[in-house]
Amino acid sequence: MKYSNSSFKGTYGFSVVVGANVAIGLSLATFDGRGNFKGTQKLNVSGAIVTSPIYGTYTINPDGTGTATVTFGEPGGGTTQSGIDLVILEAKSSGSRKVATELQGVLSSPGPGGGLGLAHFKLLP
Repeated sequence: MKYSNSSFKGTYGFSVVVGANVAIGLSLATFDGRGNFKGTQKLNVSGAIVTSPIYGTYTINPDGTGTATVTFGEPGGGTTQSGIDLVILEAKSSGSRKVATELQGVLSSPGPGGGLGLAHFKLLP
């Protein structure tokens, strides 16, 4: 079985760490298996706590790597769009497809607060 967008489907909790003391946060998002997601995040950006919606798109390649584009809320009401390079770390079989249960990501363009960082995703039970 190979991976595809349908491998990233369900509700995931994830953490984001951006730069050296730039931002850290937790999020819940639902991935639709067709390349779209939306959810809510709570970030600490240089001491300012921000709770905001997040949304974006993603592509999962047959080898379990992929990319996502996410729009984050910023303190003061603006938004920042960031790219994330992804890799599936663990998956389970569900019928004829693989479902990612854990992924790791690296921000490939600046995220909240302008820094680069890491994201870790885990499928909720």
